[in-house]
Parts: sequence; structure tokens; C-alpha cells
Amino acid sequence: LVHSSIPDKLQELYKNGYKLVIFTNESNIERWKNKRQQAVDSKIGRLDKFIGRVKVPIQ
Repeated sequence: LVHSSIPDKLQELYKNGYKLVIFTNESNIERWKNKRQQAVDSKIGRLDKFIGRVKVPIQ
């Protein structure tokens, strides 16, 4: 994360009734014709790490 305060701020927002929604524009995955699954797994891995660091429930 760029700023160490991000997890605390997201947790504060969650406690105040907000939900975290993540949108992504990963159109470049289609460029990986032969390695598409590898590209998808990489994106999912980065998202899992983010979720683990911010410690906010994800639906």
C-alpha cells in the first residue's frame, strides 16, 4: 500500500457503515492468450494480499 494509514481508514469507514467495493479494468488479461489463467491468478493473488492487509470484510 502506498500509505500506511489506508488500512486504518478503511476499517474506520467500515465501522461507520460503509462497504468496500473494488472495480477493476483488467482488459489486458486477454492479451495473455497462452497464459491467461496465470494472469488471472496473479490479479487474484494481489487482491487477496490487499484484503489481508486492510482487514475489512469483503462480500
